[in-house]
Amino acid sequence: MTDCIQERLPFPRCRGRWVEASFSGGDITSNGGVLLLRQADRALGLTEQVAKALIDPRRRASCRHDALAIVRQRVYSLALGYEDLNDHDQLRRDLALQTAVEKDRVLASASTLCRFEKRAGREQAVRMHEVLVEQFIASYPRPPRRLILDFDATDDRVHGQQERRFYHGYYDAYCFLPLYVFCGDRLLVSYLRPSKIDGAKHSWAILALLVKRLRRAWPKVKIVFRGDMENRIKEQQLHLFADRTSCHQWWPNQYRVLLSALAYVLLNAIRRIALAGTELARAYVGTIPLKLLKIGAVVLRNTRRVQLLLSSAHPYQELFFLAAA
Repeated sequence: MTDCIQERLPFPRCRGRWVEASFSGGDITSNGGVLLLRQADRALGLTEQVAKALIDPRRRASCRHDALAIVRQRVYSLALGYEDLNDHDQLRRDLALQTAVEKDRVLASASTLCRFEKRAGREQAVRMHEVLVEQFIASYPRPPRRLILDFDATDDRVHGQQERRFYHGYYDAYCFLPLYVFCGDRLLVSYLRPSKIDGAKHSWAILALLVKRLRRAWPKVKIVFRGDMENRIKEQQLHLFADRTSCHQWWPNQYRVLLSALAYVLLNAIRRIALAGTELARAYVGTIPLKLLKIGAVVLRNTRRVQLLLSSAHPYQELFFLAAA
């Protein structure tokens, strides 16, 4: 096959000067702000709890990439805007992402990530949801007086022969029908369902489980049930690729939906805690990566230190320092 990638790309001149571009800059990243994700994750302990909850039958001595590193790699990359597993064939070499994952070598390949996802099953989905609920409870410094739980379903259109795909007359498409539960901007449930069911199916069972756990933590809390969460669903599907359910098997698709949920929890923690009182305190989740995570940087790494020399022209430097602090 002919290699059609040019070494140098010519562009129109600028004030008499030649303008050329090439992918030969060395260890430069466009994801300099990924360290904010790492900070938020360390504060919450999110991916560490998820990795402990996952079932990993692989022989430890033969694995170069443990479950924690794989979960971090996928969740951080989703938050950065990389939805496809194929992206990781190059992204795995990004020194900034490696640092965030707490590794100093090439990360897992697309095939390794794919094999890991295909091991997902029902028990893993249940355990990951338990982590989401426990994270929600831990986010309150004192017992709340009232909680409003928003339940809603949406269409997740499919374009292949995925398991449990069905035609839905209302959406006029073959799709899944995931159910989401939010409390304000905090995500509790991201439950993938086939579309041949009523939109409210399983809602009462999930509500009963949530009420039981929340009342155990806060016996006197008042819980209100309602369907007002359209913007939160848009954040999941438009910005965090929760509809990237293209695997043929059912449970790996549920796992992908939950990975998107974990990415949302991290970005929302940055918005809710680190950006409180700033211009981005009520920003869409998709705005945070654009302004605080997608930063060009030169990466210098040796045996003693990792330095990210962020772009001097970045327009949100003050906001970045505030969030990091």
